[in-house]
Amino acid sequence: GDLVKCTALPRLIRQRFPQSWVGMLTATPFLELIADHPSLDATFGFDRKAGFKGLKRFASEMRTQGVDLYVDVHRSLRSRVLGHLLGSRTVAYSKRTFQRQALIQFGWNSYHPAVGKGQDFLAPLTPFGVQDDGLGPQIHIAPISPRMEKNKHFIEDLAWLQEHRAAGRPILGLAPVAAWALKRWPMHHVETFARRYLAESGGALLVFGGLGDSEADALAHRLGEPARSLVGRTSHLESA
Repeated sequence: GDLVKCTALPRLIRQRFPQSWVGMLTATPFLELIADHPSLDATFGFDRKAGFKGLKRFASEMRTQGVDLYVDVHRSLRSRVLGHLLGSRTVAYSKRTFQRQALIQFGWNSYHPAVGKGQDFLAPLTPFGVQDDGLGPQIHIAPISPRMEKNKHFIEDLAWLQEHRAAGRPILGLAPVAAWALKRWPMHHVETFARRYLAESGGALLVFGGLGDSEADALAHRLGEPARSLVGRTSHLESA
């Protein structure tokens, strides 16, 4: 989710600095989401299992590029160490950890004014004149690839989707899970909402999730037709 929200940044940087070289690094499983980004000169996937040695190796390669500015939009221990190893000027977005913990632990809301994460990610770059253009995230959806065409499940799901679209049914995509429990809406509320949507819209429902998201898969099966589970069946880009 954070990566998708960050996909506006290369475009916004390019608008402010048209002649700049812009590269983006993410964990290898998410690389496909930025591989065809039109505002990026290079994309890099990092294997989290590579550890400190992997970070040192990557930083050494990047130093040869002469990186002037490193924008840390993750603020993890790994991304902070990488910034130190690069030796470039670093700017970073603030996770506002104190404010978040105060809200979660004590119900004290100090988010004034409230801003979305998209604006949070942009904040480190505002001193450089990089401004939001209001166009939001940017994911390049490539045509269906030969690899997708060989995926039996993908073709079946696509046929289901086209059948319901041809019937003029509105289709809602629902991703009812998150990595952290505090980011999850209780599943019984999700189910109430889904049943109401199906009853009132006459539409269909696609339920998304990763390989281990059994709750999401079970929800889709409880809802029955016209709901369909894509849980564990598609990559991130195939889902899009």
